[in-house]
Amino acid sequence: MTKKKVITFLVAPNTMKGSLSAIAAAAALRRGIERGLPNVKIIEQPIADGGELTTEILVAALGGVMKEVTVKDPLGRNVKAKYGLVEEGKTGVLEVAAASGISLLKPDELNPMRASTFGTGQLITAILDQGCKRILLGLGNSATVDAGTGILKALGVRLTERNKSAIPLGGSYLHTIVNIDMAEMDHRLHDTEIIVLCDVENTLLGKEGAAYVFGPQKGATGEQVRLLEENMEHFAKVSNKLFGFDLPSIKHGAAAGGVAATLAAYLNATLVDGTQYLMEVVGMTDKIAQADFVFTAEGRLDEQTLKGKGPHGLALLANEHGKPIVCFTGSVPIGFKPEDYPMFQGVIALPNRPMSLNDCMTNATELLEYQAMQVARLLGV
Repeated sequence: MTKKKVITFLVAPNTMKGSLSAIAAAAALRRGIERGLPNVKIIEQPIADGGELTTEILVAALGGVMKEVTVKDPLGRNVKAKYGLVEEGKTGVLEVAAASGISLLKPDELNPMRASTFGTGQLITAILDQGCKRILLGLGNSATVDAGTGILKALGVRLTERNKSAIPLGGSYLHTIVNIDMAEMDHRLHDTEIIVLCDVENTLLGKEGAAYVFGPQKGATGEQVRLLEENMEHFAKVSNKLFGFDLPSIKHGAAAGGVAATLAAYLNATLVDGTQYLMEVVGMTDKIAQADFVFTAEGRLDEQTLKGKGPHGLALLANEHGKPIVCFTGSVPIGFKPEDYPMFQGVIALPNRPMSLNDCMTNATELLEYQAMQVARLLGV
C-alpha cells in the first residue's frame, strides 16, 4: 500500500492590526489546517516588518532575553514597554510600537497632532543604560506623525521656538521650531550603531509621504493631514538649514510618521527593509524550502502591502523558490484584481458572510481558522 505523502505547511502571518498578533494568527492558521487535513506537518514562524512583535521575534531567533521598563505612551501616560538584549547583551532590540504604538490608544484617543514618540526615546535610553553598543529598532504600527522629534527630545536634543522655549510634544507644533541644539544629546549615541528596520519605502513628504498616507490611519482628519504635511516640511527645512540634512530624499523616511528620516539624519542610523532583515534572521529561506504550501495573513491587503510589508516580502521569497502562497486578509480593496497581487497564488478574505468591520475584527480568530480549514481541505484534494 502506497504511503500517503505528508504535506508541509509554513504558516507565517503578520500581525493583523487591531485584532490578532502574528503569534495568535499563526496558531489560528495551524488549527485550521489541522481541522482540514490529517497527516500534515506545520512550521510556525510569525513574521514582522518592523512593527508589532519585531522585538520578540528577533530575541527568540537570536537567543536573547526580554526586559521591561516604564516609559511614556503616545499621550504621555506611563506604560510598561518591553525591549530585548541579544548577542550577550551587546545589542539592544526595540520597536516603536512598544512605547508609541497605535495599539496603546483607544480609537477615540487617536490624534497624531498630540501623539509623540518620546517614550521610544526613553526605551533607547534604557538600552544605552544596559551598556549596548548596537541597537536594532523596528518601525511600524506607530500612533505618531511627529517626525521622531519626541525621540530627539528624550535623548537630550533641544527643539525650541522663537522665544527659546521648548516646543510641546506631538506633530502639531513642528512648524514653530526655530532652533535645534544637539549639544546635550546623549553622548553614548556617538559610539552606538543603530539599525532601523522599516516597514515601508515611502519618503517623508508629498502625497505618498508620512502625513498623507499614514496620517488618516492614525486618526488625522483631512485638515490635520494638510497641517502635518506643512509642519514636517518646516522641520525638514530647518534641519537642512542648520545641519545640511536632506530629510525628504531619504528612502524609508516616512516610516513611523517620519521617525526613520530623522534617525537617519540626526543619529546616523542605517535604514533597512525590515521584512528582509527579519527573514534572514529567522532563516525563512530554509523554512520555505521545507514547505509545500505557505500561508500568510495581513489585516488589510492594499497598495501599502506592496511597499515593504511582511507578507509581500514573504511572497516574493516563496515565488523565488516555486512555493505557492496564500494570503488571508481582513479586507481586500474595492475592485480587487488578482493581477495586481500576482505574488499571491490565492487571496482569501476572512468574512464568510455579511458582517461589519467590528464583527470581523472581534471574530478574527474563528474566521481565520475556518478559512484556513477550507483552503487546506481544497489543497488536500
